[in-house]
Amino acid sequence: MYYEYSFSAFYKPELRDFLKANGIKYKPANPTPKDRFVWFSVYSNSANCDEIIKKLQEMKVAKPARLTKYTKEEIESAQLLIIRPARHSIEITNYKSAYECTCTWIAPVGRGLEMVKHRSQKDIFAIRKELPMKNSAAFSNEDTGQSEIFVDSRILKLTQDNSLRGLDFEKVYRKKGVYSDNTFHLKSTNIIPKESICKGEGLESSFCKFCGREQYIMKDPYQLRLKGTPDDYADDMYMTDRFWGPGIDSSKYMISQRFYRLLVENKLNGKLVVEPVFIGEE
Repeated sequence: MYYEYSFSAFYKPELRDFLKANGIKYKPANPTPKDRFVWFSVYSNSANCDEIIKKLQEMKVAKPARLTKYTKEEIESAQLLIIRPARHSIEITNYKSAYECTCTWIAPVGRGLEMVKHRSQKDIFAIRKELPMKNSAAFSNEDTGQSEIFVDSRILKLTQDNSLRGLDFEKVYRKKGVYSDNTFHLKSTNIIPKESICKGEGLESSFCKFCGREQYIMKDPYQLRLKGTPDDYADDMYMTDRFWGPGIDSSKYMISQRFYRLLVENKLNGKLVVEPVFIGEE
């Protein structure tokens, strides 16, 4: 495991020369003639990471965001991997009717703003556009913030051809009353409850002020760890119940190493971020 320190800074000759001298690539962040910012990253496994960060602080560069990264060996040795599509190309058109909420209130903002918490799906999703099947990105998130995962029919075929276990492909509507032939809402038949999550540094709790429901929030350096033994997780896909995030109520999705290797071999893992999951209490 190592860290990526992601910076956003105002572009100036002094910074440009420093980055070039240290072999750090940078790219513009929506540059304009009068206000230009650049993005760049420094990695903890580089030889002079601490010295570079110290110099950037002296140059008054804003504090970076720290992102946890994993080596190829760590990913390939894990029995289970969290998956998170980096592509967000699905728009759910029946968002309000497809979810139900257990907490709704009017926040005292302006004329009143309706706030909702603890959403759960109650109906099949309708989507605006189907997933294209032109590249290696077979997975996609949606734009509601609920972290639903959608896949194209190549994943369904891969599952059937290799007898993968634990995957559930729910149909979606591409227009009223008509199901999509190539886009599916991916779920798992294996639901992991909150009680199976090992607590540790960085795992925080948030409680709803209306119903008292507990939500988990993962912050660095926490890494997901499940109670039990490897034999308890022998299927190819799992998902947690909806208890992640303060009021968001999203799930986390995990796949087996076997499933992941099939995705890589068939070049279907494009824009798919993976993180190792630990099994067994420390």
